[in-house]
Order: sequence, then C-alpha cells, then structure tokens
Amino acid sequence: MFPALAGDALYLRKGVGFLLNVDPRQVDRVYMTRKSFLPKRCKPPVRGGSAFKGFSLIELVMVVAIIGITSGMVIPRFANSTSLARVNAATNRIIRDAALARQRAMSTSQPRSMVFAAVGYSISGLTSLNNRSPDYAVDLAVEPYKANALTANLGGDAQVTFNIYGVPDSGGTISVTVGGNTRVLTLDANTGLVTAP
Repeated sequence: MFPALAGDALYLRKGVGFLLNVDPRQVDRVYMTRKSFLPKRCKPPVRGGSAFKGFSLIELVMVVAIIGITSGMVIPRFANSTSLARVNAATNRIIRDAALARQRAMSTSQPRSMVFAAVGYSISGLTSLNNRSPDYAVDLAVEPYKANALTANLGGDAQVTFNIYGVPDSGGTISVTVGGNTRVLTLDANTGLVTAP
C-alpha cells in the first residue's frame, strides 16, 4: 500500500497524509515505523546548509535599535552638510557674478554696479539669464541656495562699482549665511577679485 524504503521506514509526501488522518498542509513528511504506526514529524532535507528558522524578537529589536541609533547620528550630519553645500553654492555664485560684472565693465568700457540687498543682489547693465529683464538680479533666498542672510560691507555701503579697467570703487567683505553656516568673501580693492578663504 505504501512504498517501503530502506530499513523499517515509510515516507509519505504532502497530499498523502490524509491516509493517516494528518493534515497535509501542516506536515511536510510523515515518518512511520512498522512497530509503532504512529506518525512522527521529520525534518525536511536540508539543501546547502542549515535550515532557516527565522528571526527571534530580540534580534528584530536589536536591528531596529541599531537603525534608530544610526539614523539619529546621520540625519543631523546630513542636514549640516546640506546647508554647507548651499552656502558654498551661494558664495561660488557671488564670486562668478562679481567676475562677470568686472569682465563686462572692461569689455564694454562702461562701469557696472553690483548692489547687494537682504538676500540677493543685482548687476546693472546686464540682462538676466532667466528672462529679458533689464537688470541681472539674483535671489539667494530661493532654491538651490536658501540663504538666510546676505551682508555686504563695501566701503561703508552695500554697493560696488567696477570702472572700465575692472577696478572697484571700494573693497570690503560679503557675508553669506545658510542655516548655521556662514562664509565671508573678500573683495580686493586693487584687483577687483572676490575670494573666499
């Protein structure tokens, strides 16, 4: 009736267990001896190592705790690195635009003024890159910069004018703040170059 294997053992596969009044969904294999005729559970054959038994509750709690601690350390550093990248982008934009105003003053033989406001600046005589407005204006409060403050101290005011030789009327400092990071730029009164330390 049942296929006999080596020794006194009979094996039944899933789906045949109902012959022994065993639910076939719960039993992978049923082991019977001729002496007892009582079904006993057998472990299924192991393929490629030990059988996987799952995670315990303690292991899951430890993994969640490690993820929580790691994210608690990484998120503030990520936020700080984001604001640092923003302040670096804003200072690089100011440096490039000051060089552009200086170069245009020399190439057109007309003075160009760079006027700083609360969180932005404008350059007279240049066309905006985004639209055809008569003045080149940059708002550092919007993406990707999101600057909190822009302070310029250029010879007592917040304006610098480059003459036809590219020399500014005054030197000074420009300070940009994004989040908790602040960078100070220096405008050289002799050369007209803006540098960041």
